[in-house]
Amino acid sequence: MQRGNIYIINAFDSHCTSPGPNTPYIRSKITFSSAYIHNLLNQAGLLYLIEPPMEISRGFDSCITPDEAMRKELDEFFHKINFEAESKEDGYMAFINAYFLKMFAVIYRCISVTAKAPVPFPKG
Repeated sequence: MQRGNIYIINAFDSHCTSPGPNTPYIRSKITFSSAYIHNLLNQAGLLYLIEPPMEISRGFDSCITPDEAMRKELDEFFHKINFEAESKEDGYMAFINAYFLKMFAVIYRCISVTAKAPVPFPKG
């Protein structure tokens, strides 16, 4: 585990966390249903954003290491999603959905930049 790593884990896959013995451990976690994210991305015509993480059986590494700029951007999305979820101000779900879309776009970009093989992009 490295600072800033992102792990995309299917809730049904067995996994555990083992930080270093003398290392501070901070994590941000978002749990969402696959139906929710599939529906959200599909409605926006962005379903391809979730394809690489769903290809674990074909060699996708669930650990993503973004560069510093992407890490900061993703941290910001975590904070904004958390704020909206707690505040429940008018229109909060629209903001949460928008931040999820942006978050998956940033993760997709990170995967495509670090992938050994090109990440497929939809035709059209």
